[in-house]
Amino acid sequence: MPETAKAIQQFADAGGKLIFVGKAPHLSSGLTGYQQKSKEIEDISNAILKRHTTTAAVVPAPGKDMISWFRAIQQQFALTPYIVISDPVIHVSQLYYKNGERDVYYFTNYSAVKAHTFTAGFNNKKTAWLWNAETGERLQYPSGDNGKLQITLGQSESKIIVFDDDDDDAEMYTAFDENKLRKFYIGGPWQVTLQHVNDTSKKITLDEPTDLKLREDTKDFSGTIIYNKVINIEDDYTKIYLSLGHIYDVSELEVNGRPMGAKWYGEHLYDISKAIQKGDNYITIKIITTLGAYTKSLKNNKAAQEWSSEDLYGPTGLTRPVRLFIPEDSTIKD
Repeated sequence: MPETAKAIQQFADAGGKLIFVGKAPHLSSGLTGYQQKSKEIEDISNAILKRHTTTAAVVPAPGKDMISWFRAIQQQFALTPYIVISDPVIHVSQLYYKNGERDVYYFTNYSAVKAHTFTAGFNNKKTAWLWNAETGERLQYPSGDNGKLQITLGQSESKIIVFDDDDDDAEMYTAFDENKLRKFYIGGPWQVTLQHVNDTSKKITLDEPTDLKLREDTKDFSGTIIYNKVINIEDDYTKIYLSLGHIYDVSELEVNGRPMGAKWYGEHLYDISKAIQKGDNYITIKIITTLGAYTKSLKNNKAAQEWSSEDLYGPTGLTRPVRLFIPEDSTIKD
């Protein structure tokens, strides 16, 4: 609308920078007075570009390389970003919010197959905290040179980092690094119950966790998968983790009948220290899948076929060996 164009002109006249992508505004919405309004909008756009030659411009629309395109825009208009990322990639993005005196940064990795590590520099002198949106827990985030943070996002993982007041007694965040931990694989067999959304159920035995999408008898399965296994722990450690790896579904875990919570993004890693014990331990892993495989099997349902593209669902269930991780400094309980 012409009113919008006039507001943009006021912004430019006040010193604001304007970047028109592809073309400058020149068409009006609606049909009433369409030609007259479009002419007014076009005249305003031309006036802005003529009057503010250094702070307003039309730039080409981006191609496939969005990162290089935006870097050139920053240089052309001398834009000072509120965050500088060392190694930007197309599948990682961030958002910035202000909450009172707090600065809130949300980072997310869209990729289900690639992890990414980068350094982020912030124009902020406050203390960085890693906030857990599920539990409300916050841990102080370690900073490097010049206050820069090293951030690692696993597959499909998100992190919320908040800059807030300092706290000398705060617990420090330590990233989970499997290369610094003792690793143990939980071998088979696994007893598996398949509860299909079509109200059928069956039990199978798997020598090792495998993508059910690759098995002829389970390739169309959608529903709840329950894995049961008894594992023996020789010592009673103070700290121990169980990892399901990265999966494409929602997981829930019980150890010796105690719920360990649920995971639906990032690494499906559980701290089982409070539930695990020396000797036999009963592990129950519940996986709730999407309906992609089932809808794909409904060949006579046109709507189901339209929504059952291969891109809409990934591997089904546990796809790799389940692992136990024990920190090197984990001691044996008395």
